[in-house]
Amino acid sequence: MATKASDKQLKQDFLFHLDETRAHVQRLEQVFEALGMTKKAVDCPAIDGIIEEADEGDGRKSADSAVLDAALINAAQAAEHYEIARYGSLISWARQLGRSDISALLQKTLDEEKVTDRKLTTLAEGPRQSASCKLIGRTIDDDGSAARKVARRFSLRQGSPHSSFDCCRRIVAGGRPIYPSSLPDHEA
Repeated sequence: MATKASDKQLKQDFLFHLDETRAHVQRLEQVFEALGMTKKAVDCPAIDGIIEEADEGDGRKSADSAVLDAALINAAQAAEHYEIARYGSLISWARQLGRSDISALLQKTLDEEKVTDRKLTTLAEGPRQSASCKLIGRTIDDDGSAARKVARRFSLRQGSPHSSFDCCRRIVAGGRPIYPSSLPDHEA
């Protein structure tokens, strides 16, 4: 993600979090060791889906680098929120099992994930992203059919009529969200 980002601070934050992630892996290895378990890599369909969604909607076709950065921030926050939820559950289970040693290791990682999420929120709410949201708003107003296609794809993928695109549209278009029921028949 750092290689795709154009904003200098966003690049730095991605690279910093990459280093943090290496420490997260080391902590997880310590957890496995404390439990007497062998570590084993497994597929994670949820994270795979977040990555796939990011690749599909990362704004690469946009000439505006701020739009690409906004898409990267969105994807990074989706991954952070997933990790925050998972670490929270693991900490709770470790505490219930009386494993304060494990919960302490996982808490360090959870705290770092929350800091990363706050940094991403600060960048997302910054002036550069405000300009990209206005650009998205003009695109929505100028080409409603494209907006419906994107909203439908995200809404159906997420299993909800409320997608992140829909929320952005609601903000920039004066509160008029797009719901799948209001879309033409099976527009893809």
